[in-house]
Amino acid sequence: MLRTAPLRVVVSALLLLALLAPVAWTAGNAASGSGPLWDTSPASTASGVQLAKASRPAGTPAPPPPDEPKHPKLESRLAKAADAHRKGGAARARDVVRQSGLELQGDRVTVIAEAVDNADAVAGAARGRGLSVARTYRNLVQLTVPIADLEALANQPSVRRLRPPIFSFESEITSEGVGPIGASTWQTSGFDGTGVKVGIVDRGFQGYTSLLGTELPASVDTSCTQRPMENGILHGKGIAEIVHDVAPGAQLYLAAMSTEVEFGNAVDCLVSKGVKVINQSVGWIYEAPGDGTGVIDGIIDNAVAAGVFWANSAGNTAQRHWRGTWADVNGNNWHDWTPVDEEDHLYADAGDQIVVGLRWDDPWGASCNDYDLYLYRWSNNALVASSTNLQSCSQNPLETISYVAPVTDDYYLRIRRVNATRAPVLELISIYHDLNFRSTSRSLPQPSDNASDGAMIVGAVSWSNLTTLEDFSAQGPTTDGRTKPDIVGPDRTSGVTYGPGGFTGTSAGSAHVAGAAALVKQAYPSYTPAQIRAFLEGRAVDLGAAGKDNQYGIGRLNLGAVPGPQVTPTSTQSASSTATPTFTPSPAITSTPTATQPPVNTPTSTATQAATGTPTATPSQLPVYTPTPTATQLLADTPTPTATQLPANTPTPTSTQAPSTPTPTATGAPGLNGYELRSSDVISISSGSTNGSYALACSPGKKVLAGGYEFLANAGVGVRISWSRPSDAGDAWMVGWIRVQDPDQIKIWAVCANGS
Repeated sequence: MLRTAPLRVVVSALLLLALLAPVAWTAGNAASGSGPLWDTSPASTASGVQLAKASRPAGTPAPPPPDEPKHPKLESRLAKAADAHRKGGAARARDVVRQSGLELQGDRVTVIAEAVDNADAVAGAARGRGLSVARTYRNLVQLTVPIADLEALANQPSVRRLRPPIFSFESEITSEGVGPIGASTWQTSGFDGTGVKVGIVDRGFQGYTSLLGTELPASVDTSCTQRPMENGILHGKGIAEIVHDVAPGAQLYLAAMSTEVEFGNAVDCLVSKGVKVINQSVGWIYEAPGDGTGVIDGIIDNAVAAGVFWANSAGNTAQRHWRGTWADVNGNNWHDWTPVDEEDHLYADAGDQIVVGLRWDDPWGASCNDYDLYLYRWSNNALVASSTNLQSCSQNPLETISYVAPVTDDYYLRIRRVNATRAPVLELISIYHDLNFRSTSRSLPQPSDNASDGAMIVGAVSWSNLTTLEDFSAQGPTTDGRTKPDIVGPDRTSGVTYGPGGFTGTSAGSAHVAGAAALVKQAYPSYTPAQIRAFLEGRAVDLGAAGKDNQYGIGRLNLGAVPGPQVTPTSTQSASSTATPTFTPSPAITSTPTATQPPVNTPTSTATQAATGTPTATPSQLPVYTPTPTATQLLADTPTPTATQLPANTPTPTSTQAPSTPTPTATGAPGLNGYELRSSDVISISSGSTNGSYALACSPGKKVLAGGYEFLANAGVGVRISWSRPSDAGDAWMVGWIRVQDPDQIKIWAVCANGS
């Protein structure tokens, strides 16, 4: 929908800016002890319409805040509902709850009670008052509580805090991403996720049953769901489509949830069923400092510690975040975004839910500086929502507004200082609406700050423009300075759920990473979550600044060449999920690999390897798999040898490419023990269909053991391979019926062995 907003220019404000801005801002920043504030240029909506707002001058008296209740243990929205019930009865209280967008069942509201010690004590106290306990997780209790009983429950000694659930949100079909990430090559070589259990935790899977046996597996496991699977939310179904496209052999476990208690229970259930890869393309409003701690991050950390690789969308909040230091030029206790702006604007349609979180850099659980957050409607300057939690040195530095807009209009936010002794760094995040003043840096919702070495936070690039970051893709760093996201994956893909090119967002990128992780887990069953992450990072195509950066992470997801023949993998690392293997690209190899020259992205073995094929464990070593192990034997994990082979992440062929008729490796070459690696010349493919077949023959007397192909120019954009297999005679690897969207180049490789 095209969103428009009236252009408002206040002449007096512009004059005041010209006269006072240099002096006032210098003084304001000096007082706060910080450098310049964030970019104050007008923002654009998703449709590209400039907001171009100018608010009343900083000297204009702000609308006075109402006298609102502040309870030491009752979150602001619940405190307002309780106050409304006391003053206006049940009907008025229900209106307040509905206006906040909270879950209401009759006169009961869904809440989370944080226990002082343990959940059992809180659950017992609640049941003693005749309240319904829905479920518990660790020290959290989810209940449905009559609005009239909110204050009484909050006052229980066993309750540390009573609040609404943390707001969760979706990060706003053979998928076109299958080719660009290299999954099609892996699939046709036998790696399709078979034997790997993949969990998808999401807010809903509306219509998933209609796709069983077509876009989804014939059957999926839903025994871990915490809510009805078909609850009107499509998002999870779209995620499942992508995961199935990338890893069609994987067994899918789908679980719907909404609250953090349901999320924790769903994940625990998936872990108990042996799920080894979990995708959550869901973000959560601020509930922790952004340093990898908090309820949501803790649930992920527990899963990774139990052996689960975790993929999570980074979030679509780059244009919906602002960060800066408190400033108050005129001393009226309202924050100034600029010397003439005490407001940050957003535009909402009727029925939109406006969800905004504010946090600042006080100690979590011990904030002594009290700030409040207000939402106004522009057209009538009416206060429509607020968050006025008490901060008195035992609460979190956190305010959250949720409000269902009754009319289409421009709305604006204000931040008020209630009681503070310093100028903190403030952060705003708007879940669904772009902000007028914003900072793309550090725009991560939770759990995109996760610190586990077995989890990957995933940003987005379009599958048709694989080198440019989507402008909405959330960026790092975290508040403790770590680089995020970890990697980017393709979006704008097609499927039944969202139609042609309709799945836009980091959710799609994360689903591709989860599917890729399933393929890696099948190829290397003993890999820990940290090893899977290291494998994917080691083969990613670097984008943006060299190395890992806060826009693209390590780069674009790329599975690279298919693993060569192998025995059942045995990890050379300890089983601890803290082990982080490294993939260091080697120099160019010759067409006759030796044990001292491993191919690109193939971890180096050592001469101390046992003859049994069980490598000596070292903290930084990845396993090397050999069918007939010797003390110095090495079999290529990336078998595409040419005389001038480029590193895996530099797939552009050069004029010194190997000749079209490869020279076979001599039988019994050093380190190969009878195996030979064959590679074709570069084959150019025009756009559209290319019928026929391409074959790569083994030397006389040898049989093809394994083979595959890799794309060099456009990474297989829009690729379809109808088949790839050994020839009927068994002495060649054949590829046929290729279709690509853009002209590309392909190389075919084969591993041959002695045979009769």
